[in-house]
Amino acid sequence: MPIFRYMLGSVHSCIAHSKTGLKIIEKLHNQCEAVIARAHGIDNPTMERTGEAELICSLNKEIHRFIDVGANQGEWSASLLAQSPGAHGLLFDPSGSAVSALTKRFASNGCLKIIGKAVSDSIGEMEFYEEPAAGETSSLIRAVSNNALARKVEITTLDAELAQAGWDEIDYLKIDAEGFDFYVLRGAKDLFNNRRIRFGQFEYGEGWRYAGSTLRHAHDWLGNLGYSTYLINKTGISAANPDRFREYFRYSNYVFVRSDLKGQFESMVSAAFNSVPARLLV
Repeated sequence: MPIFRYMLGSVHSCIAHSKTGLKIIEKLHNQCEAVIARAHGIDNPTMERTGEAELICSLNKEIHRFIDVGANQGEWSASLLAQSPGAHGLLFDPSGSAVSALTKRFASNGCLKIIGKAVSDSIGEMEFYEEPAAGETSSLIRAVSNNALARKVEITTLDAELAQAGWDEIDYLKIDAEGFDFYVLRGAKDLFNNRRIRFGQFEYGEGWRYAGSTLRHAHDWLGNLGYSTYLINKTGISAANPDRFREYFRYSNYVFVRSDLKGQFESMVSAAFNSVPARLLV
């Protein structure tokens, strides 16, 4: 074994000092990352293909109060309300065109409150890069957005907003913040500390790289607060495994669950997907 390691180290050193070898490894690394990403998520996602529709359906009796961060034009919230029509929700989006679309779409639903703010881990103002027509990749991160105009927007935290709303618990927290997802989680630290969030999900992808966030850090942060994290896709739920697959910075969805609800969650969701609870990705 020591001889093998020595030989392998020599090969690594040789390739590292070769421009051609390093170029080949770069191409190979990119392709490997793409394969890992495809195993975790899909291109051109829809709720029916990502597993989110089955997830919402499986939890429909559990969701009475929800938060939608990055609500955009309300597709996710509408899908949830189709399963849980009496649920109360707070919908956040700093995009002016998105707020207009949300207001029009849910005008007759008195159980919803639309809040035109961005959500982060602090309170104040930030530059927001807004795409026209409620573009889905409008973001607080310039590198994520396309053809966007920068403008100052108000930022808030979920800790602050829930205190103002007077809610004692959130049944489901959905986050789609185009790379700022971990900041949103950190802005709800008091809620997590006090076990006031039951279930939730966040989107992981390229924007995390530019935000300086990692899946490993988010996984550990949630774990330290008593929450388990799962990958969810069209095949079902899987135990998150950032140590094995590391950071791949491509589109995926992850679900987090309060520890006392872990068994109940796995049973309900696995039944919806007809799969083994919390299988490991293989």
